[in-house]
Amino acid sequence: MTTRAELEIDLDPPAGARPMAIVVIEAVEEGIQAQVYTLATGNSDYDVDLVGWLTNQGLLGAEGLDADVGESVMIDQHRDTREKIEGKTGELQSQHDAVNASAFDAFSITNGTFQQIKSKVETLQETLSQQPGPAEGEVYMPIAAEYAAVGAALNTLDEVIDLVDTAQRGMESHAEDIERSNPGNSGNPSQIWGATSPKSDMTFTVTGDATPDSIVDIARDELERGVAERGGSSNNAYYTDTGERTPFDIGDAWCASFTSYVWEKAGYEVDWTNKNYVPAIWNDAKANLETADAGYAEKGDLIIFDWQGDGTPDHIGIVDKVEGSTIYTIEGNSSNQLKRNEYQMGNNDLVGVVKPPARKVPTPAPEPVAQ
Repeated sequence: MTTRAELEIDLDPPAGARPMAIVVIEAVEEGIQAQVYTLATGNSDYDVDLVGWLTNQGLLGAEGLDADVGESVMIDQHRDTREKIEGKTGELQSQHDAVNASAFDAFSITNGTFQQIKSKVETLQETLSQQPGPAEGEVYMPIAAEYAAVGAALNTLDEVIDLVDTAQRGMESHAEDIERSNPGNSGNPSQIWGATSPKSDMTFTVTGDATPDSIVDIARDELERGVAERGGSSNNAYYTDTGERTPFDIGDAWCASFTSYVWEKAGYEVDWTNKNYVPAIWNDAKANLETADAGYAEKGDLIIFDWQGDGTPDHIGIVDKVEGSTIYTIEGNSSNQLKRNEYQMGNNDLVGVVKPPARKVPTPAPEPVAQ
């Protein structure tokens, strides 16, 4: 049984480090701890991309983690910058303290990725320890050495994030492979695009105050928060305001996952054959829902694309609004981010739209037969 103590990450700042450097290294420690907990529990709630958060907060310099050794990777050392980082570190610490120890029971410290993380942490600690301390009569270490220490810490964190992302992708089957393993959903273009709608066991319910407006409102809320893939790893969607992974991040192409998340949160609970795979969604929609040409697009619709022109749909978004012949969309995984786009109705890449399902009306009970 793995204990919390066996998973603890501990880093000691170099002797003579200035307050800003200490704050950053402490944040890196918690950032690596977050990745370890993500790996050990399988719970992406602990997966916070601290490097992405620093970047999005404007706290990394223009060169980011590519700054030369001996040059600062941080934008400044002002007190408000330190307070932002301290606040984020405190959030992570509180989150980690709240993790139930039983969550680690099934994890083994012999895990290969964990061993790689431990090795990288040990190398980082050695690098920090080897930095020259303050010269005689000085309080702080040489500034170039401090910059090198901070850069090494942040780069190690970035490498650890990549390790955990890779491990998670390795444990997940790709959406397309899963879809093609399901009987009746081979991804064959003739099945998807045939004149006869394919069979589908998809079901749906409409709950609460579900309306096309609620779909658009939720999509716009996500757009306002900002979502983008982190630079070092493809197909992992993070919120740009907090650095946390999104609920629709699946470690794979996430355009369909985003639309499924928005529809479900809006109250349209559709049990797609595979909610993360565009051809499956289109199959299900043709069999069970109202579909239409893109010329009939309305807000809240799902809009389907075929970028390759090969008869197999490969992208999906949400119709934000329609003005005249222009369709405005909100699309996940568009240029590696959540993005608003616009298209003309005659665009050949537009396949069609899927209308939100109508609320099912209960069948009235039969009138009693008079005796």
